[in-house]
Amino acid sequence: MILMTGNTSHHFGSLTQKSEDVNLIEKECFCLIDAEDAKRMNINTGDWIAVESPKGKIEIKAKIDEEIQEGTLFIPLNFEEIKVNLLMDRNKSVDCVRIKRVES
Repeated sequence: MILMTGNTSHHFGSLTQKSEDVNLIEKECFCLIDAEDAKRMNINTGDWIAVESPKGKIEIKAKIDEEIQEGTLFIPLNFEEIKVNLLMDRNKSVDCVRIKRVES
């Protein structure tokens, strides 16, 4: 799958995570995944998933989204507890990852 990263409308820098008011709206990091991709992999909103690239691996909660394109994931950059940069290769313009549901 293709990994996209960036800001959200509420978290747009490392300091926004320190705002109590902003954290009431968006308190934790997430991975947006297309509904069809999620259905195929038996993933539901709130499930923990492992996202892995040749550079690293993270675990994060899934969030189903009807607007994201199939085959694509989005993870916000500005949450200290999720080091999404571990997945990215600075020498590539596109980062591809594998995901799977984490069994509890």
